[in-house]
Amino acid sequence: MNLSQITTRLKTRFPVVRESVAAHPQVASVLVLLYARHGQAHVLMTKRADDLPLHPG
Repeated sequence: MNLSQITTRLKTRFPVVRESVAAHPQVASVLVLLYARHGQAHVLMTKRADDLPLHPG
């Protein structure tokens, strides 16, 4: 699968939702690094240290 195909799938499967959120949502984030190599998409994966104060693992 190439990056263009991934982009299309992400846009159709996970559309932007513009709704109200809870008064005190939990702070969280995800970073997914996609890169192309030899015409194929790859993902760089890391694991956070278990001793970090917020969202370990």
